[in-house]
Amino acid sequence: MQEKVIMPVGGQTVIPVDVRVISATNQDLVAAINEGRFRADLYFRLNVLNLHIPPLRERLEDVPELFRYFLERLAGPDSMKSFNITGDMLEALKDYLWPGNVRELEGFVERYVALGEENIDTHATFYRLLYKLTSAGNIAFMKDNSNQLTIELGSLPYMEKQIISQAIKLIRGNRSEMAKILGISRTTLWKKLKELNIELPK
Repeated sequence: MQEKVIMPVGGQTVIPVDVRVISATNQDLVAAINEGRFRADLYFRLNVLNLHIPPLRERLEDVPELFRYFLERLAGPDSMKSFNITGDMLEALKDYLWPGNVRELEGFVERYVALGEENIDTHATFYRLLYKLTSAGNIAFMKDNSNQLTIELGSLPYMEKQIISQAIKLIRGNRSEMAKILGISRTTLWKKLKELNIELPK
């Protein structure tokens, strides 16, 4: 990668190549390097231009346009009209945090197109599919609940334990994400978990 050459397996001749390497990850690579899980030399060779793409939950204003794009790609350029997609429907999509990001939204549109809309006036199919996402186990990913915790007043350790325990449920135990939202380092979070005797889910 450094010299922009390759040598085929079993070959003896170095072949120059003219390529552009584009890589993506949802991991914290700096933390991975510090923990010995990622090579530092590879990171610095890849990290020429670093583009941070925030998760869909942090740019919910993009959801309607992405929905439109996927719908028209799958069902044709007039599909917004033929499915009678309304502004209320597009706003309803923004009430869900899409933990699976754009891929989850694309899958939602694929299911919607595959099933077809049984009633373009009430949009029963659309709201039924959306309800399945926002009910039961996915309730933590509803926008209204995404950043609200309810704690009982008490000693500082008691309140800290409530905050971290509830954050674990909302963020599904992702330690890096928890530390970022709580505004502390992963090390501090680990110490708090140990100090307060809190276990992250497997």
